[in-house]
Amino acid sequence: MRILMPGNSFTSSNQMPQMLAKLTGKGWDYDEMSRRLSDAYRKAAKENQALTADAGRRFYELSAVQTLYAADGAHPNAAGSGIAAQTIAAVIQQHKETQR
Repeated sequence: MRILMPGNSFTSSNQMPQMLAKLTGKGWDYDEMSRRLSDAYRKAAKENQALTADAGRRFYELSAVQTLYAADGAHPNAAGSGIAAQTIAAVIQQHKETQR
């Protein structure tokens, strides 16, 4: 079983100002970037017969209500690591259920 897990560092707070400036220059906003990244990861997973555990999407959805990053602003803290693990486990469980 192959699992592609999109990273969550693209939501890192300490890189946000520079990233937003680049997105604006392309006519995108953060939501558009997030959507396009998720679409690209799903396509890559399909082409490689892999499952997608979109931890980056979960970080994006939850980062406004939880602190998910360590002090460096790029790596997950314990809560963020837990979210990633839960996301992967849910994908594996769903796959097992569809294989029955």
